[in-house]
Amino acid sequence: RLFPPLIHLMRKVKKPLKYKNYDIPEGDLLCVSPGVAMRLADVFANPDEYDPHRFERGEQKREFSFLAFGGGFHGCPGERFGVLQVKTIW
Repeated sequence: RLFPPLIHLMRKVKKPLKYKNYDIPEGDLLCVSPGVAMRLADVFANPDEYDPHRFERGEQKREFSFLAFGGGFHGCPGERFGVLQVKTIW
């Protein structure tokens, strides 16, 4: 979470949408930075601290709070394999 493998994720807007006070037209590109998003203090308590037990202590997971492998329909197909590799190495 602290050092994601992707610098940014980009998506092309296929149909106009509204986000908060912004109107985003069809054809625009949206970009999210997992390195920034996964260090937001309103999402993670102590966001710059490595804490593998945060969810065991009851910290709530929020949808798409973990973006290291992308998310939703375009999530990385190698995520499960990567997790399996880490488990195997450990």
